[in-house]
Amino acid sequence: MRDFPTLLALMKDRITDLAREYCSDYQYSARKDGEDFLEQSRADLERWTKQVAAGTLSPEEFEALVLARKETMEMVILRRIGLGPEQLDRYQQAVLQTVVSTTLEVNGLT
Repeated sequence: MRDFPTLLALMKDRITDLAREYCSDYQYSARKDGEDFLEQSRADLERWTKQVAAGTLSPEEFEALVLARKETMEMVILRRIGLGPEQLDRYQQAVLQTVVSTTLEVNGLT
């Protein structure tokens, strides 16, 4: 496994791409909300990443833990500017799936 800060930087790069794709009119806000989620979840993500890399957490368990974090995704800026609920939901799902796929890819589990 790469070191966690490198993995986190890769996730942030990919979230920038997602922001452009899913929220083109609000790219900066979407990127900022996505990065804020990563920072707020950093301790859990780092712990789970180490566990999945060590084989003590299965890829499926890792995915379930990450997807369960949707309820804690604040997306403050996007909500404040009035992004529609369907578009917000799609973006949140994309961010979570990106966290999962990037982590598993970096750990050679895809």
